[in-house]
Amino acid sequence: MDIQLTDFENSALTVALGLIVNVINHFDVDFIMPVTMCDINMKRAHHRDALIKEKFWFKTNCVRRENFHQADELQKSDYQKSSSNK
Repeated sequence: MDIQLTDFENSALTVALGLIVNVINHFDVDFIMPVTMCDINMKRAHHRDALIKEKFWFKTNCVRRENFHQADELQKSDYQKSSSNK
């Protein structure tokens, strides 16, 4: 049996996504992470109960700086491992 969104739910989702896009564009935030950290997150995510047992990398400083995308400007302090519930 297929479950489909109602007209109200579909419009609410569209409005919510539009608001999120406007906030991202207005504040010029940057969610880009190095590919190596994304690869580490993907490997950890494939384990059983990964959300509870594994630690993932998240970006803590999302404010865009000039020339941020140059490799020598990426700083380790901009990224943090999640806390574990063990």
